[in-house]
Amino acid sequence: MIKNIIFDLGNVLIDFDYKKYLEENFTDEETRTFLASKMFEDSKWKEFDLGLKTNNEIANMFINENPRYKDEILKVTKDFPNIIEEFSYSKKYLQLLKSKGFKIYYLSNMGLEAYNKGVITSSFYPIADGEIMSYRIHSVKPEEKIYTSLLEKYSLNPSECLFFDDNLDNVDKAKEMGFEAVRVLGEFSIENALKKYNII
Repeated sequence: MIKNIIFDLGNVLIDFDYKKYLEENFTDEETRTFLASKMFEDSKWKEFDLGLKTNNEIANMFINENPRYKDEILKVTKDFPNIIEEFSYSKKYLQLLKSKGFKIYYLSNMGLEAYNKGVITSSFYPIADGEIMSYRIHSVKPEEKIYTSLLEKYSLNPSECLFFDDNLDNVDKAKEMGFEAVRVLGEFSIENALKKYNII
């Protein structure tokens, strides 16, 4: 029986539209392509979420590899926490789930600055009963540690948890650990998943 609903944040409850940001801030297509592939989509981006380095230290990692784009890299590093926006439907679903007696938790790969500027300022944020953010425990999904940290901190049984994430690897890891888990991409898929489990 599902008692707990666990939400990823990015692309589930909040929008992180870096492509829109790049379009609006960089006129040169080559620069936009570079920043997308060599920053936002690069494996080193997870350093922001791990919380082991400052944003300036991470920026220097990118700059050392691509000094030609120093100014652009510094701008992205400064700007990106501010491009997070909550989806219009997020608060509605969380309030509905709370009204039905479910516990709500956040489980997200999230850095400190993005958390402070884009998460805790959201209207839905206070609704949750708890959270695990990757920067605090220095572990990112789909590493087992971050899931275990949530279960242990709040004494949760994974078989009583329904987990929503936009990343299939993260969903598969949750299933491996005994969660009910669904990949969701937008409001329609969240609604369908809640209906599938007879929650709404």
